[in-house]
Amino acid sequence: MIWNSVPVLTLIDSVIVLITAASVGVIFMQRRALVDAGALKFTLLLLGGLMLIAVFCVADFWTMDWLPARTSPMEATRIMARLNAGLAP
Repeated sequence: MIWNSVPVLTLIDSVIVLITAASVGVIFMQRRALVDAGALKFTLLLLGGLMLIAVFCVADFWTMDWLPARTSPMEATRIMARLNAGLAP
């Protein structure tokens, strides 16, 4: 199952963080057009949601790749399970 594959989840988390970073760049570059169109508030709301998801992806990445190297694998697994509780079927 995908939840048991650290490389696949790391790739997915990385893609989400990169998409969020690209979205921030595009919105920054188009800010005048968004203000003129009256869509800035809605766009910032969407961007806020993307950034929230990216924060959880960074936390997931941290628990999968960084934490096991610094603590015991059992402790890292416990923290990862707590972070992902209720997300997997």
